Amino acid sequence: MRPSSELHNQIKNWISHSNGWFSYWKIDTALSIEGSTAKTLRRVIIKRMVDRGELLKAPDVDGVYKRFTPARRIDWQQKRYKGL
Repeated sequence: MRPSSELHNQIKNWISHSNGWFSYWKIDTALSIEGSTAKTLRRVIIKRMVDRGELLKAPDVDGVYKRFTPARRIDWQQKRYKGL
C-alpha cells in the first residue's frame, strides 16, 4: 500500500484535472486503488477535502463529488463594453 501522503497527493492531482462530477469508482480505477485499507484512506481524504470546502458532495448520491471552483469576482461597474 502507498503511504497516505503519496495517495493524498495523487488524489488531489487527479481531482485538479477532473471536470464535472466523479465517483469513488472513477478515482479507484484511475489510480489503481485496491484493498479495504487503501479505500478507507481514500474515503477519509475525500471527506476532509469536502470539510475544507475543496469538493462538493452530490446531494442525492453517495460517493459522487465535484471540484469546487469559486467564481471570479467581476467589477461590472468598471467594465466598458463596446458594440452592445
